[in-house]
Amino acid sequence: MIDFKMENRSDIKILVAGDFMIDKYLYSKVSRISPEAPVPVATVSHVEQKVGGAGNVALNIKALGSNVRVLTCIGTDNVGDQLIDKMKEAEVDTDFIYRDNSRKTSIKTRVVAQNQQLLRYDEELVTDVGNEFSDYIKEKSDSIFNGVCAVILSDYGKGILTKNIAQEIITQAQKRKIPVLVDPKGNDYTKYSGATICTPNLKELTEAVNAKSLKTENEILNSAYRLCNENNIQYILATRSEKGMSLICKDKLEKSDFPAIAKEVCDVTGAGDTVISAMAVGISLGYSLDICCKIANIAASIVVSKFGAETASVDEIND
Repeated sequence: MIDFKMENRSDIKILVAGDFMIDKYLYSKVSRISPEAPVPVATVSHVEQKVGGAGNVALNIKALGSNVRVLTCIGTDNVGDQLIDKMKEAEVDTDFIYRDNSRKTSIKTRVVAQNQQLLRYDEELVTDVGNEFSDYIKEKSDSIFNGVCAVILSDYGKGILTKNIAQEIITQAQKRKIPVLVDPKGNDYTKYSGATICTPNLKELTEAVNAKSLKTENEILNSAYRLCNENNIQYILATRSEKGMSLICKDKLEKSDFPAIAKEVCDVTGAGDTVISAMAVGISLGYSLDICCKIANIAASIVVSKFGAETASVDEIND
């Protein structure tokens, strides 16, 4: 048994790059249908704002007792100010948040009643980041990667992790022998070439190999193995909901399965963020991939038993 508490996690610093946003929750009570249209009337009792997207990855790493540096590009708007303030409150290193007045910082608003989402509406403009951000990464690379033990690319498809940007970050990490973990988006995995681990869920894996479905264990193995080899990715860690996770290496046509930990599921939001965060911390501590997967599995089982994008603490994992 590994006691997560005994490790000196405060020596670990992980770089999280990707799409940062604000998640806004309108908590309400519904007791009637509107006379104006056949829709529920939600009476809002309170409002809560959290850091979402790649920001949830950063908060998961902090919950595991490690340090975080973030790399992203956001707007010069009020939502961007709020995002930076919340990151600073969580003691996250925000020195490398690049601000661009042509961008709009994403905010996703969820109307919630009785722990169920009634509606989500997004305020965002999805456009690829400009060349200025790529130049900024090249110029600041020594400072950005200084003291970093692992890199996470948290891709939500909002235009931060373009192929050019993703490859620049992976190349800079490889120069310094820093492992790169990717939570992918879309079906072009060439943008993640050179990554250490990619963590698609089963739906994302299916789409990445242009399959209609992946129903058998052999289909999952062969598809992940092909994805690794065609895109120079060392490992695919396929997350499979109630079936847990499967780890496949590009050097060997076999997979290791990690069954899900039985827990009542309340909300699967953010489970992928938790998995990749726990993997990055475990790898930085020098744990084997087998142990990292087991810790990540436990952490994911904890967060899906909570409502919203939540984190798993070290104490919860040890318990």
